[in-house]
Parts: sequence; structure tokens; C-alpha cells
Amino acid sequence: MAILSKTRELPKTNLCNEANKLERPLLIHGLADDNVVAAHTFQLSQALLEAGKPHEVLPLTGLPYDPTRNCCREPFTNTVEFYTKIFRKRTQENE
Repeated sequence: MAILSKTRELPKTNLCNEANKLERPLLIHGLADDNVVAAHTFQLSQALLEAGKPHEVLPLTGLPYDPTRNCCREPFTNTVEFYTKIFRKRTQENE
């Protein structure tokens, strides 16, 4: 992971500044993440709302930064598969 050395680099890393360019993103955040705080995901969601961009937010209780670790792989996979089915069905209904 790169460490930003100059404050002027920060705006380039803030996806909120690019919210108007995103198309229907799905924001998935493990609430046990010890690397990225959930507030950042919710700030991006707010920026998307302000830009009028449809999106989904999926907060996952108990999942850490890397949900593919052995301790979390099965519940994470099951959750993603469940929501994938829902989104596919919803997409087909809207076509």
C-alpha cells in the first residue's frame, strides 16, 4: 500500500470527487474492517446521492477488510451469491 506523502495528492484518491462519473455502483463494506472506516463508504454514497446516481450499499456485519480469509470466506461467498441473484432478477425485471 502506498503512503501519500503530499496533501495535494489526497483529492486524487477521493472517489467522492468522481461520483458523477460512476454508473450504478454496488458499495460493499465489511463493518469489521480495520483498514477502511465505514464512514468513507457512506460518504461516497452521499456523494452519489447528491450527483443523482443510483447505487446500492451493502454493509456486511462482522466481515473484515479481507473477507476472503479462511475465517470469512464461506459467509462472504454465500452473501455475495445471494445478492447477485437478487440483482440479476431485478435487472431482468427492469429490461
